[in-house]
Amino acid sequence: MDVFAWVDPVAGNDAIAQINDPTAPFKRLQTAIDTCQSFLATVVLNPDSPTQALVYAQPGVYGPSSQGANGPHSSGDALPIRMRDRVHVRGVRARDCVLRGTGDPGAGAPATQQFFPNRPTIGGKWAEDGNLEFAEILLDLSLVDFGAPLPGGGTPPWYDPLDLTRDALEVFQGLTFQGGDIQVWAAAGTLWNAGARAVVANSVFDLRHQVAIRPAPGAAYVSLPGPTFGVLLNKQKLQSPQGYTDQQVLLLGNTFVFGRREGTQWLERCRDDAVGIIDVTDPGCAFASGGSYDCDLTLRGVGNCGVVNNVFRTFPYSYAPGAPKPMAMLGIDHADTAIVDGIPAVVLPFNAFAPSRVGASNGGPAAVGSSSTARPIGMFSALVTSAAVTAAVPPVPASWDCGGFSTDGAPCPPTPCGVTHTCAGAGAPVPAVAIYDGTGTSGVDPCFAGEFLPTLQSSLTGVVDWRLLPGSPLVDAGYVPGSSGRITMANGAVFDFSANIPEANPFDFDGEGHGNPRLVEFGVDLGFDEVHLFTISGSYSNGSTSHHTPGSLDPDLDDSVGFRRWVILPQNTSAMSIGAGQHVIVHGKMAPAPAAGSTPAGWYRPPGTLYRPVVDLQNLPEHYRTRYIAFNDSAPPGVSLPTPWVHTIAPADLVPYWPTWVPVGSSSCLLVAFAIDDNECLGGSCAHWYFNSEAAIRTDLQGVDLLWSNLQAEIR
Repeated sequence: MDVFAWVDPVAGNDAIAQINDPTAPFKRLQTAIDTCQSFLATVVLNPDSPTQALVYAQPGVYGPSSQGANGPHSSGDALPIRMRDRVHVRGVRARDCVLRGTGDPGAGAPATQQFFPNRPTIGGKWAEDGNLEFAEILLDLSLVDFGAPLPGGGTPPWYDPLDLTRDALEVFQGLTFQGGDIQVWAAAGTLWNAGARAVVANSVFDLRHQVAIRPAPGAAYVSLPGPTFGVLLNKQKLQSPQGYTDQQVLLLGNTFVFGRREGTQWLERCRDDAVGIIDVTDPGCAFASGGSYDCDLTLRGVGNCGVVNNVFRTFPYSYAPGAPKPMAMLGIDHADTAIVDGIPAVVLPFNAFAPSRVGASNGGPAAVGSSSTARPIGMFSALVTSAAVTAAVPPVPASWDCGGFSTDGAPCPPTPCGVTHTCAGAGAPVPAVAIYDGTGTSGVDPCFAGEFLPTLQSSLTGVVDWRLLPGSPLVDAGYVPGSSGRITMANGAVFDFSANIPEANPFDFDGEGHGNPRLVEFGVDLGFDEVHLFTISGSYSNGSTSHHTPGSLDPDLDDSVGFRRWVILPQNTSAMSIGAGQHVIVHGKMAPAPAAGSTPAGWYRPPGTLYRPVVDLQNLPEHYRTRYIAFNDSAPPGVSLPTPWVHTIAPADLVPYWPTWVPVGSSSCLLVAFAIDDNECLGGSCAHWYFNSEAAIRTDLQGVDLLWSNLQAEIR
């Protein structure tokens, strides 16, 4: 039997938490992960057992409590969160589950120095000291290998040192990363680390810098520093064998945000040296007095990661010569981003980014001197063609490098080496959809909901919503694996989800979680969000909660224009067109806040949704035939049942959206958009724990439903 745990950073209690009991959630994410793996070690006694664990992260802020931008209701987790073998993590909704750093590398844990690739080469003994930086890491993937030690020490009983292919493929999905210096980190260089195989999916990498956050209602604003790296895949030189241990980390269906546009301005831009994903070697010079080093001191990307279905939203800017600029990817070559599929096989890319924002350097100068004198601004990792230079001889994994192999020795160069590399260059990634970078006549805007709303209501400023609008050029541009559940990269890496527990499947729901299928219409959309029939946005934003009561996620609810919801629908679906004269009926379900002193349940399906969704195969078209909440039924005791909102679409509700900063015609979305007052509990208490809504479309108000929408859930 698989193992499940629930985490609630607001109301959880580690002292009384229980696995497999949603009414007894943990408070700290790390405690739940470690408890699950420790329990697995008592029941999974051989590698043939399929048993795995999954941790559901409930809405709230995860990270140190009452530090930096984190308020008193944060989970209290010390950073980094460390993933472990056979344990998956799933946030119930990326917009409400936030893994947030503090801006202090020592917050909640001893400060450590991390390798920063701030020079193109390492030169001279101990010169690597200039590449070490104190850094705050949000998520550490380095312990997911099945040979990594258990939380209490010792080797997992399912570890098979003679068969390294039995390693599970852990999935972390459905959260937003904010702050930190390195949001996701994976290091390879230990013999038990056979490749750090893991997936980060359906999440938002918020790279914005100095974002003003109020940690709690009434508290002063705190500026949250942005990260330097969204994902840093760092490989240390092995003493034996030669080369570097590979890391097969899959970045799948994520949205990397480098800045926010409002009107004609770019706001909350990331650091100038920010990088979405970097794959880079660490030649090991700092350890040469007693270890080994790489004879080729060029920093380079030799790993075989997978980068699929992601969006890298950089912003155009006039950078001075020699100045760094934010980059989508460094050290990532075309084979790391392209998929091999079909018979005969074809190689295709599935990401959206500006072609000028990938390569071997961000254009900044190399660091000089100790890391204590200045923050790195130049980042480097050469694009090279890599190959296995030693085969796997269990328990020792294969090692990877380029054009030869490295030779051990001491001290570090400039003492001559016995063998040097002849690294061949590799091609840069190619986008499936090109993001506009400010020059030329091509490139698109992703069309984010939060940047669209101010065009409808000028007072709606500060709306942070990275979901896509209907008609976005990123819709249906992603890759969907076949029935095998396998993704095969052009670099040879294979990511197979077939052995994972179904609840960890990153292709069932998108970053909005339950009730929002990952596959709609003709394909998968790029980024963390899938465009469905029904989107609600407006007076709550990315990471916010109720419209009525400021909470731990969004203490800054703006009611200056009245609480309203903006409903967004497509004008065209595969089943029918939606236009003037048709009727939108928005049904809602409410669950009240729990009584004082009680512990609310942690849920994968929010309370108020149907345990088994109703599917009408006979009368409704595919993709629009599932009902997740009950319509027009009697309310259970203690639960309010709001009267459905009914809106007849007017011609003025048919809204075209053309982002004016991109080339004319490159991005255009045809929408139905209208506001409804947030009045579901007029005449009573507006405090509620959950509010779920779902829309139905009718041509005749007294007739039958023609389409049922996805679920929109507002939690706490």
